[in-house]
Amino acid sequence: MNKLKSLTFLICLFPFYSNAQQNCDTYIKENNKLKASVKALTQEKDFLNQKLELFNILNSAKEYAVKPFSDDINVQIISCKGDKSQQTVKLEIILSHNLPHQEMCVNIGDKDASAVDELGNTFPAKEGIIGMKSTTYGYICTNVPTDVPTKSYVTFRNILPGTDKLKFITVKYGYRNADGGMEWKTGFLEIRNINIKW
Repeated sequence: MNKLKSLTFLICLFPFYSNAQQNCDTYIKENNKLKASVKALTQEKDFLNQKLELFNILNSAKEYAVKPFSDDINVQIISCKGDKSQQTVKLEIILSHNLPHQEMCVNIGDKDASAVDELGNTFPAKEGIIGMKSTTYGYICTNVPTDVPTKSYVTFRNILPGTDKLKFITVKYGYRNADGGMEWKTGFLEIRNINIKW
């Protein structure tokens, strides 16, 4: 009789066990589907973030216009940052070329580098840097190898933090073959309508 009760009890439990196993399998399948959906959504989010970053770069590039100082030299504007405490604005530039090694100079004399704001105020350059060399007046040069990007900075002084944009920046650059045999070529880098990031 005890065996019959045990067997009856097991027979009664079997549908519950079977149903529980079936529910567990269903939950595992649903969980796997959700994991796949999360993975797909994460990949889509990463893709959209990359597109947004590219859009922001292209959009910000349209805010200002650049006229290089030479067709031989590639010029890329990296930033235009203001320092409120110093009342200065630093322009960060990357220069590169496909010529034989060049000696490049930045000139920041009175007639060689200046910035103009939206009200027509003119600001002189305070410092010029090219590569690892800097000057507070006149010119400074450094060797720039072929296909090697080189940073250049020009800092303008007496700019109040309320100034949001520079309407016109001009900086004189020069270059020649680093091993000689070529006369200096000079020109003015011109930038128009660039926002200042304070």
